[in-house]
Amino acid sequence: MPTKSITMSGRGVIDVGESGTEVKISLPKCPRGKKFLFQGVHVAPEVCIGNTSKDVINLPRWAVSVPTYQVWPTGQIQVAFTVLSEGTQHVSAVLPAGQSIGPIADSIPVRIALLGGVTATHRFEFNIHLTGVCGTPFTCPK
Repeated sequence: MPTKSITMSGRGVIDVGESGTEVKISLPKCPRGKKFLFQGVHVAPEVCIGNTSKDVINLPRWAVSVPTYQVWPTGQIQVAFTVLSEGTQHVSAVLPAGQSIGPIADSIPVRIALLGGVTATHRFEFNIHLTGVCGTPFTCPK
């Protein structure tokens, strides 16, 4: 029986003078013995709510990073899932098979950062959408 995909959403804000933000996205409760497996991310600058549409043209290069983990018989190794943007463009990427989010319990910290060591000259808001399924993480062989 196929597992139904789940989407969770949130909003991140980078204020003037800051270089990034971390947004905790609440995770669904999975059935006993299953874990949430991250499958994809879509992040876009906000242009409709508030006054952000006039400032979005000033958005420099930025990236979003989701902590994912490779599972081994001896433990887990974090391997972040990172997607880059050239400025005002949205970013989307998928991991069709799903990836463990590791020891994270009830939320996942999604990091949005401006690139190149710059700080924000305007307030930038981002809409974040994560998808995934409840399942069993793949364990790498020894």
